[in-house]
Amino acid sequence: MENISACSSLTEPLGALFSATAHYLLSRGVCPYCVLRHLGCKVFNYYKTDATELTKLFNERITECFAETSLPAVTHSPMPTCPLCHGVLPLVATESFRTDMAATILNTGFQFREYQLLFTLPPMLLMRRFAMASDLEEYLAAVPDLDSALVKEYTDAVRTVSKSYTAGEGQFAFIDEKETLKWACGAHIGALVGRPFSPTAPFRVLITVTSSERASIPTFGSGKRKRRNRQTIAPDDPCTVVNNVTAFLKQTTKAELDEIYPRTRLNEPPEVKGSFSIACSNRFVVGRYRKLGRDVSQSEWTPEMKGPTQRDIGPSVGGLIAGAVQEATGSEATKFHAAGREDIDVRMLGNGRPFLVEMINAKTPFVDYSAIQDLINSKFGEAGEHAVEAEGMALSSPEVEKVVIDGEGNKKKHYTAVVYCSTPLDNATVDRINGLTADAGIKISQLTPIRVLHRRSLLDRQREIHNLRLDPIVGTDKFFLLTLITQAGTYVKEFVHGDFNRTMPHLGTVVDQVLGLEHKTRCSILQLDVNRVDLDLPVPPSADYDAERYPGPKEGRGWPLAGLEADIPLE
Repeated sequence: MENISACSSLTEPLGALFSATAHYLLSRGVCPYCVLRHLGCKVFNYYKTDATELTKLFNERITECFAETSLPAVTHSPMPTCPLCHGVLPLVATESFRTDMAATILNTGFQFREYQLLFTLPPMLLMRRFAMASDLEEYLAAVPDLDSALVKEYTDAVRTVSKSYTAGEGQFAFIDEKETLKWACGAHIGALVGRPFSPTAPFRVLITVTSSERASIPTFGSGKRKRRNRQTIAPDDPCTVVNNVTAFLKQTTKAELDEIYPRTRLNEPPEVKGSFSIACSNRFVVGRYRKLGRDVSQSEWTPEMKGPTQRDIGPSVGGLIAGAVQEATGSEATKFHAAGREDIDVRMLGNGRPFLVEMINAKTPFVDYSAIQDLINSKFGEAGEHAVEAEGMALSSPEVEKVVIDGEGNKKKHYTAVVYCSTPLDNATVDRINGLTADAGIKISQLTPIRVLHRRSLLDRQREIHNLRLDPIVGTDKFFLLTLITQAGTYVKEFVHGDFNRTMPHLGTVVDQVLGLEHKTRCSILQLDVNRVDLDLPVPPSADYDAERYPGPKEGRGWPLAGLEADIPLE
């Protein structure tokens, strides 16, 4: 009640306006929470108090609050169902609701450090707020000595779903239902589950409230429409309904509203039902992988990629690593992303290629990723079945996704290849070739290679060979070990053999240039390895795994489906 009594200390007529507003809402049987939020009360403890206790407090302080006004005496007797919030606000403030919600959250088996509470409310609450604001405006207009301009400004703010209202020397925030609901049970449920409430937490609890009143209201807007991603959305989509109702209310008149939504409905309690779902924002595991064999693809091959032979290439790097992560974390699904890619017959050596695994609705994200890494290495590593190893696996932040995507085009890559030159090269010629990149790199132009043209756009890519070195293989003057440092996105195989001169210059033309020849040297690549990828991934400085603080789900709970739904009793 501090907020109501404080009105008298503010400049007139602001104090009188809010006193009259409180008087009207109390007389209409509005629940105490709706009274407080219309007055901009931000004393959280009021919203956490049971409705019966809060009503008792109201009646104890009403005489004092209105002592300095000419308003008649009023006793606060809330209706069984609040005409403004459908009775949802009093419900969530009850101990039984908060206890049941906390138990349900814990029983899902999700691991989380903090949680976020979201509400989806019936769009007809907007209609009720608008209708009540119209009634309130008529009531305030009849109160003596109230500034009519101030009355209109205030009621328009409520009517148009404005969340803030400024007048006089003070600023009053019109608090909408969703914010009030979070204040009423957010911290309380957090205390029960042992995790704090946070408006930005990745673990989200969504409570959806539906009303029978929705069926009796005509659809605002017409037909189906499409989002930018071309997904068709129906007129009864919740977001569509809210947007349409809001747009309608901003341009409607009182007469139009009375025709569509008679104010007598404010006294007709609808049937209200609730459900909840749980979801978690995508989490990311970073690491680096090594591919020690020449028969493992980085990603799964589709039938189109396999070609007419439809040969089975077996599991992929992404499938092996992401599959192990998905199994250990109970994720609904996973996505594997790497900083670039190598061909199936190319090994990835050295410190490995950076990757991330995107976990969708991970139930137990706080696991020992070093143990998952050891499992991958023992099962699929050099001594295992598919010669795939992982290192440095750890839980990271969402920002890592941008680092990986940007790194695909900005990093440098180190290669070693075994190549054949049709023209014999002596040591002096090799030294001259190696000196070409001593001061500056070699600029090359690459048309999309023929071998990938069926799945890549035809583009002319400008790339750079930062460093080139040839080392003769002992006993021959036509076979060499080629060491390269290139710009990301360079097609190394095509730089060696030229791809029918679609890459210019290529290694053959470089040799011809040094020897003064013209279109004579042909080069082939026999083996190719990636030795290093110059890209660091952000990893949180502290370990994310704490077995004692974040135990897995209890035995017997099993694995409920992510997005689990359950009924909430709202009667």
